[in-house]
Amino acid sequence: MLTPEDIEKKEFTKGVRGYKDTEVDAFLDEVIEEFKDLIAENRSLKDRILRYNSDIDKLQKDLNDSRSSYEDLQAANEELSKQYRELESSLYTTLESAKTLMSDISESANKKAEITISSAEAEAEEILRDARKELDELKQQEKIMKDRVISARMRFQYLLESEMKTLKMLDLDVLGEKVSDEFDDFINSLEAEGKN
Repeated sequence: MLTPEDIEKKEFTKGVRGYKDTEVDAFLDEVIEEFKDLIAENRSLKDRILRYNSDIDKLQKDLNDSRSSYEDLQAANEELSKQYRELESSLYTTLESAKTLMSDISESANKKAEITISSAEAEAEEILRDARKELDELKQQEKIMKDRVISARMRFQYLLESEMKTLKMLDLDVLGEKVSDEFDDFINSLEAEGKN
């Protein structure tokens, strides 16, 4: 991958009627700054995605823990019902009132558990929905940044190719002699580098 340091260290050979050094340097400085900004923003977006994924994992664990607690409550309720049936034959009269009490406790516990789980699931789903929405937005921003980098590369490549064509067309006689084949080799090497 091309880095700002690669652009900054890139040196071009000088030829007849070559580019103005100050213009090339100024343009490369602009490209370097834009690359640095894009790389920093890309890193920031990746960090945010990692944080959101971590938050989603934590919420998923909390949701699983809530479900496990609900299952524990159900298992406890079943155990209480089993004990009640075993004692019923010997303590029928006493257990009639205990049966009503246990039924109320069981219903209350189940309702509380269902309300707690329902509330936790709703909250977790809302958080997951928000996290997915923000993740989608981050992915869109990342795509926009990638498109900008591609566009900048294409503009820079077009500029180089255009200038190379102009230089090739200016294959003039210098002091009455035709420019040597070295100039053609130089232009061809620039074109080859531009295609890479």
